[in-house]
Amino acid sequence: MTVQDLIKSTLRLIGAIGQGEEPTTAELTDAMTALNLMLDSWQNSGYISPVQYSDLLTDIKHAKSLQRAFRYNLAIEIAPEYGITISAEVLAMATKAMQVIRNAHIEMPEATFDIPITDNGWYDGRKS
Repeated sequence: MTVQDLIKSTLRLIGAIGQGEEPTTAELTDAMTALNLMLDSWQNSGYISPVQYSDLLTDIKHAKSLQRAFRYNLAIEIAPEYGITISAEVLAMATKAMQVIRNAHIEMPEATFDIPITDNGWYDGRKS
């Protein structure tokens, strides 16, 4: 999938263009700018590695789950520019896709114990 494919799919998702219609160059450029701003905020939040797109024909080489998050969350980002209210279904999908990303990037703290446990599970002669 290219950046342009993602943007066209997102514009169809929100109803800004119909099946088979092509967005204008300005619409593609504006959406790519919105995509880059969104990705920058995700990177600052620690959800993704730094990435910016400067060419509409660049292949998006991220996992499908991340591409899904791009699509549904970009829909939320650009819909106001078209005077479109996001449907509950699109909002739910965007939320779910972001949750997958957040869950994938949770750092588990190292476990600590008050009582040291030996290899056999006993401590100081008593079962711990």
